[in-house]
Amino acid sequence: MFIFILLFLLTLHFYHKDWKGEILFCLMAIGSNCFNFIDPAGIPIKPFDFIIVFTLLTCIVGYSHKRAYFRLSYVKFVSTGKRGRELKIYREKDWIGTAIFAIVIYLLLNFLGSIIFSIESPSNALKVVRPLITFLLYFYLRTFKLRDFYRFLYLILIASIIQGVFFYLQIIGVNVLAGRVDEAGGTDGMTRYANFPTMSSFFVIYYLLNEKEKTLRRIFFVLFFGTMVLLGQMRGEIIGVSAVFVVYFLLKRKIKYVGYIIIGIILYQLVIAPMFEYRTRNSSTSTVQEIVNVVTNPLSIYNNYIIQEQEGTFSFRIAMLSERVFFMFDNPQYFPFGIGCIHEDSDSNHFIFSLGTHNEMYKYGYSMLSSADIAWVGILMRYGMLGVILFMFFFYAWVRVGIPLVKKNRNILLVMASLFVVSSFMLSFNSENLGRVPSIMLLTFYCAIIYVFRNSKACLQNCS
Repeated sequence: MFIFILLFLLTLHFYHKDWKGEILFCLMAIGSNCFNFIDPAGIPIKPFDFIIVFTLLTCIVGYSHKRAYFRLSYVKFVSTGKRGRELKIYREKDWIGTAIFAIVIYLLLNFLGSIIFSIESPSNALKVVRPLITFLLYFYLRTFKLRDFYRFLYLILIASIIQGVFFYLQIIGVNVLAGRVDEAGGTDGMTRYANFPTMSSFFVIYYLLNEKEKTLRRIFFVLFFGTMVLLGQMRGEIIGVSAVFVVYFLLKRKIKYVGYIIIGIILYQLVIAPMFEYRTRNSSTSTVQEIVNVVTNPLSIYNNYIIQEQEGTFSFRIAMLSERVFFMFDNPQYFPFGIGCIHEDSDSNHFIFSLGTHNEMYKYGYSMLSSADIAWVGILMRYGMLGVILFMFFFYAWVRVGIPLVKKNRNILLVMASLFVVSSFMLSFNSENLGRVPSIMLLTFYCAIIYVFRNSKACLQNCS
């Protein structure tokens, strides 16, 4: 507990000094449990709460001192001279900021409604909604300069390398890191090490695409971080990375590389996935086949689980989401705004479903109102179709803003930030990332880079 308090005090000190790269680094250290060197079990206060408190403090201080803190627009510089020396400045809508602001306002109204109409107690309702307050961190991060983001990446790279060294040491029995490690279930299985650095996927793609880096340095970091992602056996992470590559090469019109990626995914399914079969596939159906089944006949997936009790992974998530959708249609009073901010362990939770993520900590033995396997279950149940629409509007805002930037821009940091919003969307079908503080913080980090870059004159110098 002392370490987290110290990190929080350091964050406040850096905030006073206006050392923004160090601020974000400290927040990341808190969000990753000091890069998995500390086990948060038994700590009375969740470390993530420090990030939420800091977010609220920046909103209060920022709004009181800068009336434009929540301004939903950005300054756009346009070259008008023959040689680009003359600039025209005007304001353009900050679509991402507008989407985030709308989400937070709606969630707060849902929170207040849950209390006013006695749907849930204030304490339990606050437990549900408080992680999503982290979205407001975007409005502070967009006050950063580009150099602040580069400073943060430099610091986080060093920390990730240190964590990565200890990650590999645990394979030979030197266990220093905390975090999720699933021991092999049999002699033919491989232990799953899911405590790799949070930004491993980011650095894999960053060094693959960054042609300005030296070749040996690129190869080293791609192998160093890429191997950890594979040993983590996270299908969602791997699919998210693949999606980032596909989108990048499509937008850059490098179609031939898309074929290589598809071949790579097929080879992964044929060669690597069988090594992780007891972790990555709980059925005889491959990931690709599961996706095909979901797309071609989604209703059959739900029936297979309910009637035949089939097991699987991706299809299980879709079946679980389908059950909640059917519930909403059968109970139209919940369809527009959801059931409210009801906690899983609350007495108000009287909702029973056949499918859910197993969790012995909950009173029913598995989650009913949310799921660690797919973010959209919790969004739909608690915030209704309007909540789903608002989150989809957030990703639409990226499509509106991010796609043109990836097409036109040569700056690797901006391209990476834009592309990793794609990864976040993909992971929302494989995890509860839209309801977890560290994931939301990373998402706001990527979105803030987009805003700051578009709000700077450097945007003109890096566009094709």
